[in-house]
Amino acid sequence: MRPLKAPMLGTYWVSFFTTTKVSLAKKGLNVLFFGVDKYDAVYLKRLISARKGTTPLIRHLAVVTVSPKERVSGSNKDTLWRGEVDKLAEENMLTTHYIHSSQINDWPVPVIREGGSVDTFNIAIVGNFSTQLPQNIVKHFSLGALDIHHSLLPKHRGPMPVEAAIMNNDEVTGVTICEYRVHKFNAGYILAQVPLTLTSTSLRSKIYEALSDIGKELLIKVLNNLDYVRENKIQQDEYEATYTQIYRPPDAKIIWEKMTAEEIVRRHRAFYGKLIMHTIWRKKNKMHPLLLLEMSLPDKESKPISPDYHLRPPGTLFFQRKVPYLETLCIDGSRVLIHKLRIQNRKVFDGPGFKNGYLRVSGALRMLTNPVDAYKPTPAFGYPPGVEPPKTRASSESRVQEERQTKEGKVEENPAPELEIHSEEAKLIAARKKPIKTGLNHTWDDITP
Repeated sequence: MRPLKAPMLGTYWVSFFTTTKVSLAKKGLNVLFFGVDKYDAVYLKRLISARKGTTPLIRHLAVVTVSPKERVSGSNKDTLWRGEVDKLAEENMLTTHYIHSSQINDWPVPVIREGGSVDTFNIAIVGNFSTQLPQNIVKHFSLGALDIHHSLLPKHRGPMPVEAAIMNNDEVTGVTICEYRVHKFNAGYILAQVPLTLTSTSLRSKIYEALSDIGKELLIKVLNNLDYVRENKIQQDEYEATYTQIYRPPDAKIIWEKMTAEEIVRRHRAFYGKLIMHTIWRKKNKMHPLLLLEMSLPDKESKPISPDYHLRPPGTLFFQRKVPYLETLCIDGSRVLIHKLRIQNRKVFDGPGFKNGYLRVSGALRMLTNPVDAYKPTPAFGYPPGVEPPKTRASSESRVQEERQTKEGKVEENPAPELEIHSEEAKLIAARKKPIKTGLNHTWDDITP
């Protein structure tokens, strides 16, 4: 996978980075940081380092996050989940305040108590904090509140900006630091913004990591030059604003009757590290969720594993000896390469490992969109209206090719012989092509083991 390109700075940002207005930094800031996940922890770690030195940028730092999820059984208490910001705050002995969305309106803003004196937090920094802060909290900070967002606002406002950028096929995204606006997420005046170029293989988690690394330094620049960036703030254009949606597990379901290879891999990239693309695998009379962990599109020069892959229905799995991946066909004839996968609650396999455990004949079995009746043969693939089955497409393509050769006078006198069956296993399969004893007009090939 190609690395993400470094941010490109325009003229405005060069002048911004070289300014020396640091009037607020001389006093030191009292920062209250709102965050939860591991990407917020990157910013918090950078703020912690800004407390060091003879004239630190930050004098006091405390954290607001969500409470850990715990399970109490008798006298035992087990922690089921805990945010990365919470863990980092404990490691660095920062004061941590827990808040719940239902209590946000009545939440008292904490104060700083040190050596018998009381001080207030003068600025808030809000990361990926899902609860909207009300006006009665924001007004307590004399220097206001800053909002960190991983997109080039006003595009992709909302909770999943990187996912939206990938799903939208954006060529560039970025990180924005803006004024926090009450009652409307990510809509305040833009104070600073740096772009990041995306590639066709960029993964969600890697993009967030790259944006966090860029954003943490941008945040320090903003805090050091708070007067300057506020003098040059930019109002967002509401006509250009777009909003993200919340993606859930059903959005990672592969619909073989509809999705192309490009769409499947794009969703895989957009959900990577958050959701897993999944389908159904039938093993005899049981249906198993099959999780596709690592996928990619083939290179333009690469040839398909099977020369007659286009004659099979979408979702069919192909393999070849010494090839480190599996290959499957999609509704438009495009291909997806599967590098790692696993049946739910079982171990992870690479392509050859899954082949050794679950596949015998290349192109014989296919993945399903939905579970089917386990006591009946797998029904034939249902092609949507307007889409020809592969055999029909192949025959029409053959007719076109024959007509072209006839016009050119290049008709072959002897057609190519049918492929011979070499393996003993394939011979056995061919011999068993007889109606099964179920009273149904299905052959052995119609059943997915």
